[in-house]
Amino acid sequence: MAARAIVFTVTGFFVFGAVVAMLSAAGSPTAGKTLAIVILATPLVMLLLAGASRLIARREPGGREPRARPQQTALNEQAWTFLFIAGFAALGVVVLVVHAGLRTETGFADAVAWIVLIAFVALVPVGLVVLFGLMLVPTAQLWLRSLGGPRKNFFKGTLHVTRGQFSEATQAYACYERDFPDDSRGTLGKAYILAIEGRYDEALRETDRALALERRPETLDLRGRLLFRAGAHAEALADGEAALELNARLPAARDLVGTLLLTDRRLDRAVELMASGRLGQKTAASRFILAEAYRLRGDHDLARKCYEQAAKLAPFYVKFDPRRSEGIWACALAQLGRWKEADRRIRETLERNPSDTTALYARALRENETGEFDALEETLKEMLLASLGAEVAGALTDPQFTPLLAEKRFRELLAWALGAQRQARERVLTRLNPPA
Repeated sequence: MAARAIVFTVTGFFVFGAVVAMLSAAGSPTAGKTLAIVILATPLVMLLLAGASRLIARREPGGREPRARPQQTALNEQAWTFLFIAGFAALGVVVLVVHAGLRTETGFADAVAWIVLIAFVALVPVGLVVLFGLMLVPTAQLWLRSLGGPRKNFFKGTLHVTRGQFSEATQAYACYERDFPDDSRGTLGKAYILAIEGRYDEALRETDRALALERRPETLDLRGRLLFRAGAHAEALADGEAALELNARLPAARDLVGTLLLTDRRLDRAVELMASGRLGQKTAASRFILAEAYRLRGDHDLARKCYEQAAKLAPFYVKFDPRRSEGIWACALAQLGRWKEADRRIRETLERNPSDTTALYARALRENETGEFDALEETLKEMLLASLGAEVAGALTDPQFTPLLAEKRFRELLAWALGAQRQARERVLTRLNPPA
């Protein structure tokens, strides 16, 4: 991701400065001159990076609607981080000025210069820790911003979500709604929690309320996911594409559109979309979606490569998933035939959440592979009870499972899933388009 590349660049800059400072302290004249350049350049470099980050963050992707507000992104946070580093580095200019005192004969000036110089070298790791913390660990930013400020309740709610504390998060979002009734983010937060808890109709109502306030890409993405779960594919795709128009860099919306294209077997379009994402958009989910598209298209070598990428990325994303679901990880491992690892991920996920449909799907892959068809039937029934039919219908129309339809019991399961999906879609569309 872009943030990671910037972190490594700035890290190298600081480490170089620290090495030069230590050499200068050891008495190297050349290092002393280089240190002067490093210290004087640091504030300017950081200010330039802050300005560049802000320009990138404020750049509006095509198609932004007039009411849509500029989105708060990690690049905005980078700008603040660089401003902090610029202020920190400005102190280094003091080091440079006092460093001249090393050439004086007075013991006091010499002592002050050495103290400040050593302090500069010692504080470089502190600066790096802050840099990595703020730019690479999202919860560090949330924790800092939840401590104070007018919008602290929003960040408190989001922090509670990352920890799986949903009731506390709902209370924080409710407080935020009272403080900022025209800001949809509190309502969106509540809708997200309702979706996690499986209260899909209530979540849809909250997303409608949020969209009535403003059209945010995150809200459109969430509503699209809820509509997809209910079988309203065309409406879900419209929301996903609208979200991408508002923010083309939103990985979740990209994954939603890719999943819908995959479900509708528009495989070339799915591959084109998912393979074209930037580094920051290559998540475990996006790699798994791309792998599935390659597999269904018959490109098995490319599919295996993407499954491996998904399995490698999954541990990082699980840390920030409020449900701590290892389902996608397990599915990728299952498709790779790494059954022992997949079994562990399935077991750990289902112990936390017995109705996690991705983990159940991974278990279905396992049972299909080993020919445990009675157990597979029970797994598909569990998936059906835990969802609105979309996952089971998708599984039984996948070439990996379609041979099962030779048996009546699996044909009945498919009919049951399609019926549940149809009823859910009709209910949702009736709510979206009420009769006059």
